[in-house]
Amino acid sequence: MTLGNGLRRTKIKFKRMKQIQLTLEKAREIFKEGNEAINKMLLANFTEEELNKKGVRDWDDIDADKSFFCLRNRIDKRVISIASPLDKDDWPTKELAEAAMAMSQLAWWMRQPEYNGEDQVDWCDWNDDSVYKYTILFQGHDIHSGLYFCTRRYLAFKTLEIRDRFLEDRRDLIEQAKPLL
Repeated sequence: MTLGNGLRRTKIKFKRMKQIQLTLEKAREIFKEGNEAINKMLLANFTEEELNKKGVRDWDDIDADKSFFCLRNRIDKRVISIASPLDKDDWPTKELAEAAMAMSQLAWWMRQPEYNGEDQVDWCDWNDDSVYKYTILFQGHDIHSGLYFCTRRYLAFKTLEIRDRFLEDRRDLIEQAKPLL
């Protein structure tokens, strides 16, 4: 249709657009199906390397709604929106967050003068099987004292006496750390 001023009127149709969000994991599943049109859309948002990657996922691939984190000697629940990245110091359960806090405290206690007096890495050579390492570990649900040459343990001590004193003094923390030991 032509208007009086010589300009032509055209009818423009607008299509409604929708935006979708896909996790990388879901995009990989769809990409494997091999639909050419859909794969072009996926390749506009992800690299081919990301879509073809198998096995080990990156940290950013984790989709967590809630997590727990340690902050100033307490455990808090963090609510995460899908758009926010998961912090690397978050834990999936309160029990694991509490265990992580206990592990941190145990590491600090082990290096105090009344116990090992230094970090394990500074005194303990796990490759040297001629030196005993006095350890605390869990077997099933029970705490056990052990003597190891080269089997690496988190709770390792220079002497039998130090190990036994640490176990007596810090039993509650060791119990709290149990899920990670």
